[in-house]
Amino acid sequence: MELADDAGRPVAAVVDAHVLLGEQLGLPAVRDRVVDEPADTSWVLAAKSALRDQLDACRVALSRAAVTTADGDVAAFVGRSTA
Repeated sequence: MELADDAGRPVAAVVDAHVLLGEQLGLPAVRDRVVDEPADTSWVLAAKSALRDQLDACRVALSRAAVTTADGDVAAFVGRSTA
């Protein structure tokens, strides 16, 4: 995994941080909401796809920040970011 290599951290630690960060911020529920919305036109389908892609990219960026600036301590990262 590129993020683990970049941060010099074990893949398992990066995956754990990614999952925990998503749970603490409620990101799976947001993604599920996007997926569950009906897409009755191609424009809506395209918008949903773009939202999913952006949400996933933001989650990866947040995970990268947590792993590199907080040494994988998601609780400290979230607490520092919301203070």
